[in-house]
Amino acid sequence: MNWKILQTVLTPLLLPLMLIIPAFVLLTARRTRPDIFFGFTVEPSLRQAAAGRAILRQFSQLVIVFSLIGLALILLGAFAGLAPGLAVALILGGATVGFGGMIPAYAAARRRVRPHRVEPSREREVMVRPRPTRPVGGWLGQSGPFLILGLVALCLWLRWDGIPERFPIHWDLQGQPNGWAVKSWRSVFGSVLLGSLCCFFFSILFLSFSRGVRRVHSSGVEGERESRFVRTMLVLVLTLEYCIAGMFAGFSPVVPPRLGGIFVAATLLVGLVVAVMAFRSGQGGWRLRGHTSASTPTNTAPVGDRTPDDCWKWGLLYFNPADPALWVEKRFGIGWTFNFGNPRAWFVLGAILIFAAAVPVLSILLFK
Repeated sequence: MNWKILQTVLTPLLLPLMLIIPAFVLLTARRTRPDIFFGFTVEPSLRQAAAGRAILRQFSQLVIVFSLIGLALILLGAFAGLAPGLAVALILGGATVGFGGMIPAYAAARRRVRPHRVEPSREREVMVRPRPTRPVGGWLGQSGPFLILGLVALCLWLRWDGIPERFPIHWDLQGQPNGWAVKSWRSVFGSVLLGSLCCFFFSILFLSFSRGVRRVHSSGVEGERESRFVRTMLVLVLTLEYCIAGMFAGFSPVVPPRLGGIFVAATLLVGLVVAVMAFRSGQGGWRLRGHTSASTPTNTAPVGDRTPDDCWKWGLLYFNPADPALWVEKRFGIGWTFNFGNPRAWFVLGAILIFAAAVPVLSILLFK
């Protein structure tokens, strides 16, 4: 094994992650619903009380300490001029300490929150009328990414004779080609096929989100904010799908490479916007203007997320065969997670894993 190459690859990958992921985790602890704290249903006022602030402070300190130790080990392995094998060991050890240290920090916070656990409200809200099933953007908006890729495929077919026998498929940061493919139906149409596969996968995921997400509130200010949050996330996911279609279209020999680079940058930008919007809104949109923790009623039992605490494993995994929901809100984080007690969840999870494995395998087969 070439340790020097492995060191060169790991350093630029793990250094930014060691800064980004701890920051993400620290923000996550403050963006869940006010009555959900480290996976337990609590009084909404706990987080702002002295006990809640102390729990958050200890959690933050532990995450920061482990992250700094991990970062120091990675920097030592990357820049201390040690033997490549020892350097790689230090880099991997630093990543293990930095990322793995979040586990005991989270476990310690849960132990301190457990005595403050309360029973959530048993009241339930039901919508008399079904929610609209028309997807965000309409069917025309949903078909847009496929129309982009279909147009590129048509151009490739019409300009087949004008495509050189050897053409670039990858470019460096200076815009110079550094990856080439030999002309064949696989290499020419490969990017379109991969793009279509990615867009199809995101479309299925999009529809499962829009129809299978458990709503916590059905009416009132909370219901309006939650609907706005879900719709905003779906619009951003659809925008991301358009960017992915443009990115794969840019890899074809009939699209200027600079345009493909623009779509790559746009994809990263949209992903950043999704993260920023999610954290600014708070889980389920509770931080949106007009609905803050201060406006949460204090004379009634906490609502939580309307799922039983006992069905959450470590506050992270939800398993409830009696619950028909496919997606439920995360109890630590922003967004949704599977109800692993629903058989459909395993089907969707399997599809995600197959998709994740299929993309690199197909890339090798199409462009070899």
